[in-house]
Amino acid sequence: MEMAMSVQLDKFHACFDQVEDPRVGGRTTHPMNSILLLVVAAVISDADDPEEIECFGKEKIQRLSKFADFSRGIPSHDRIGRVLSLIKPAQFQRTLLNRETFKRSLKQKRKKAGWNTDFRRKLLFAASF
Repeated sequence: MEMAMSVQLDKFHACFDQVEDPRVGGRTTHPMNSILLLVVAAVISDADDPEEIECFGKEKIQRLSKFADFSRGIPSHDRIGRVLSLIKPAQFQRTLLNRETFKRSLKQKRKKAGWNTDFRRKLLFAASF
């Protein structure tokens, strides 16, 4: 289980490697992947702005630290806002909407869980009553 999660995390971080980091090298305190993971997790949890993203991160730092490097703590809302203003929105959007990455991941999960199309059809048919 832990090995599978590690592989999924590597894929997740690899997706975010496609987003160019416009910050000056050597002058950053938080890795770009960590900030983007925080942003995605917080927005999924209904955060609307950098302040709410920071609050979410502070509340969930122990859990988030299992998935990304937050050894220097959660970035401030100013830093989160700055990173979001610097990245190219189209790159970030393409990363999040990369169908091939998510399709492969979903197929692997279904295969691992023993899902096949016949079972899925039967399940959907049974649920329709």
